Amino acid sequence: MFPIIAYLLMMFFNDAGFYKTAHGDVSFISRSTMEKIKSHSSDLRGVINEKSNAFSFAVSLDSFHGFNSELQKEHYAENYVESDQYPLAKFSGKIIEEISFDKPGVYNVRAKGNFDLHGIIVNKIIHATLTVINENQLNIESNFELNLTEFKIKVPRLVHKKVAENIEVHVALLMNK
Repeated sequence: MFPIIAYLLMMFFNDAGFYKTAHGDVSFISRSTMEKIKSHSSDLRGVINEKSNAFSFAVSLDSFHGFNSELQKEHYAENYVESDQYPLAKFSGKIIEEISFDKPGVYNVRAKGNFDLHGIIVNKIIHATLTVINENQLNIESNFELNLTEFKIKVPRLVHKKVAENIEVHVALLMNK
């Protein structure tokens, strides 16, 4: 809950030291032996404090679409991520590397923080490419994997060959001051 509250509070303060987005893209792919499942959302919200390198991102798990069928989406929401009980995936923490937010350039960074999914919080380091476009905009891209068992997401034996244990995640977003 804290990342959302922090994000909302930061949205109300029009401080030049915060980069924000309300429409970042996040997608995931499950590549199993029997099936490839793809889904995406454009509702990733987040904020970065350029003074402290602190960040907070969240996406509604119900905002994902593009599954192979409506039944698959229903199973994702009800049986796997249990979005009624755990509506958000969240990641908050700090960028490890120092960034010159006032200097355009491409930075390979590591974001270290707490990843909250399915009610389980796991400390993670996620690699990303942060591009400072100008003094008011930056772009972030990242590819990483999430392990379902790490977040206690159970896949029934009946469909374990259709859902991969490791899910590929891609994030792309433009942030503005």
